[in-house]
Amino acid sequence: MRRSWLAVTQLLLAIVLGMAASMVDVAAKGTPAPLNALPDIEAPFGLGCVILPTDRDAIGALFDALPEVIAGEGQSPRVSSVDRIVVSYGETDPRFGSPLMLTALSFADGDFFPSDFTAGDFVSMTSQTDDYEATAFGREGDLVWIQSETTVGVDGDTPGTPDASRVLYTLAWGEAGSSWLFAATAGSPDGLAPLVAAFAAAAGTRP
Repeated sequence: MRRSWLAVTQLLLAIVLGMAASMVDVAAKGTPAPLNALPDIEAPFGLGCVILPTDRDAIGALFDALPEVIAGEGQSPRVSSVDRIVVSYGETDPRFGSPLMLTALSFADGDFFPSDFTAGDFVSMTSQTDDYEATAFGREGDLVWIQSETTVGVDGDTPGTPDASRVLYTLAWGEAGSSWLFAATAGSPDGLAPLVAAFAAAAGTRP
């Protein structure tokens, strides 16, 4: 699916690049699928062992502990608002944003979803729609996760014809009952691993 830069911008404000319109559409569909419908699959990159922060202060401290450089890309100033915290790495492309980005989104403090929405609701719901372009999803204990690949395009002079396009690789995860969702977004298939590894190192892992 190809999206305009406007859709990409909307997405960045919502959770991660490339999916804002999808999330609005999914949220409008109502009741999420039961969590037990998610397959029991080990989360990518060892996320099942990561100790996730549970409130804004702890999340802020984790983001403060992220390295200044990931995969050779320098960190940009952190962006925070009432319902999200975003740390990006690398030079920002005016068309497609930063090549690497970590996001924490609070459903309770935003207005895209009901205030009692959870990470479990998000993963179970988005896993049931083709709009999200998921490539894999599942549950490992209390952790839920979903991976996707989205092609975004910048409109050219001819309507409906993208002037440039780029595939964005995204992994979103969180505790099933938590109002916080975390996401890593990369502009290359190799970008997610170092992003998640940096998150895990800052958060700490269980034995």
